[in-house]
Amino acid sequence: MVSDLVSSYAYATFGSVADIKQLKEWIERVLPQIAKEQQWPIRFDHCFKRICLDNAFEDV
Repeated sequence: MVSDLVSSYAYATFGSVADIKQLKEWIERVLPQIAKEQQWPIRFDHCFKRICLDNAFEDV
C-alpha cells in the first residue's frame, strides 16, 4: 500500500516519529500559510505533499 511505502521512507529518511510529525506540520499548516501570505503559485497542502512524494520516489 502507498501509505506503508511513504511511512517506511519517512522513517528511513527522517529517523524519528518527532521528525515525521514536524514534517507533517510544515506540509499541512506552515507551508500553506506562508504560500497564502506570499501568494505562491502553489498553496494547498496536497500540493506540498505531492512535491514531497515526487522527490522522495523520483527513481521508483
